[in-house]
Amino acid sequence: PISCFLNESQDSLEGIVGLWNENVWLASRGGGIGSYWGNLRSIGETVRGNGKTSGVIPFIRVMDSLTLAISQGSLRRGSAACYLPIDHPEIEEFIEMRRPTGGDPNRKALNLHHGVLISDDFMRAVESGGEWKLKSPHGGTVIGKVRARDLWIRILTARIETGEPYIIYSDTVNRQIPEHHKLAGLQVKTSNLCSEIT
Repeated sequence: PISCFLNESQDSLEGIVGLWNENVWLASRGGGIGSYWGNLRSIGETVRGNGKTSGVIPFIRVMDSLTLAISQGSLRRGSAACYLPIDHPEIEEFIEMRRPTGGDPNRKALNLHHGVLISDDFMRAVESGGEWKLKSPHGGTVIGKVRARDLWIRILTARIETGEPYIIYSDTVNRQIPEHHKLAGLQVKTSNLCSEIT
């Protein structure tokens, strides 16, 4: 039987709820899940003309609660990992979401695993001490800027203190995918619960 599953949320309420439903079903049948959440608009972005989003973190928190509530048959509780790209505007909060102290407790996901997709451009910015642009997944506009090296140190500090986030060097992974996947225009955006498959 298959035990590891990858999926991604779309930037709509229907897409988010659909992912939750899929993950509940998978977890209840013994699946470990890796979900990509990088398509969702960040906190404060416009929705349907006049509304503002609450961001990706509250939706990930619901996934944390759902996964914790589902029993994987009689073997173990549900387990999942969420992934965001390094240029998502909520990446700083995402890095800290498993840390039990600091920040809003309503924006924490203490039981969910998480990983960051690291691009070559980001690592070059770390190396040069440059700025890093945080971009809206909905249109690519720059929402904010951070010092790349500070963000990298934040990731490493979180890993030392909590064991996570996982790190996926996404450009390296995509250079190594089979040629027929490249020809089909496929790209790896996420990994699984244990971060060993892409």
